[in-house]
Amino acid sequence: MTPKVEEIKDALRNCTKVPEVNSCARHYAEDVAALAGDPDPDLRVMAIQIRNLAAWKRQEILERDRS
Repeated sequence: MTPKVEEIKDALRNCTKVPEVNSCARHYAEDVAALAGDPDPDLRVMAIQIRNLAAWKRQEILERDRS
């Protein structure tokens, strides 16, 4: 993993509210788009992982708040 990917994933993991996740995702949107458009398939997979992490984090927060 690249340092930028680690930075993005760590930032998402540290979010505790859905608006924080949304803000973080917007903040890193250009970086994730660049990864998704890279010719290196490993970097494209990392972009997918980041998007999935954001979606999972939102769901985790919502489920935690419901209980």
